[in-house]
Amino acid sequence: MLTTNPSRTEPKPLIIIVEDEAELAALISVHLEKAGMHTQICSRAAHALKFLKKNFANLLLLDITLPDQSGFSLMEEIKAAGITKISDEPFDFCGAMITPERLEIAFPSGAALKLGRKELGILAYLNANQGHVITRQALIHAVWGVHADVRSRSLDQYVVKVRDLYSEHGLDLSAFRTVHGIGYIFDPKGVSKEGR
Repeated sequence: MLTTNPSRTEPKPLIIIVEDEAELAALISVHLEKAGMHTQICSRAAHALKFLKKNFANLLLLDITLPDQSGFSLMEEIKAAGITKISDEPFDFCGAMITPERLEIAFPSGAALKLGRKELGILAYLNANQGHVITRQALIHAVWGVHADVRSRSLDQYVVKVRDLYSEHGLDLSAFRTVHGIGYIFDPKGVSKEGR
């Protein structure tokens, strides 16, 4: 009898809706969630900027006439803060190429696999903060959101998944280290002694 493994559930992209008209924002959110997306509504530019500085997102839907500033000036602030670089540019993480827009990880062997949104968020945030110790709480806020009720153990389980994936493909993760009692560090240039 032939059996097949169930296919992996596709990760849901997070869409940030920046819209001050509550009914319109809710309508957009409902339709996006019906289409299989996660959404976060921000009614002010300041709220959106604060959220994006601490959280990974796949797409931003932006009203250009917000009460506290224009959508155009918010985009300039987002670019100046380097936030867009985390979500869309491919990057190397310990020998594997991560392509955020496709939620994909490609290994030197040629194998390319889908990454979950949480795993991608963890890798992207660590990559954007190379050489710095990131607390578990900061990483949870960056990936799950500031208001998420996520325990450190859940984060650790995702980190184990990432480490197992790299191990399966024979890649060394010595630059991605646990700093016991604090969190993690991604240190590809070897500038820190933390976690050694």
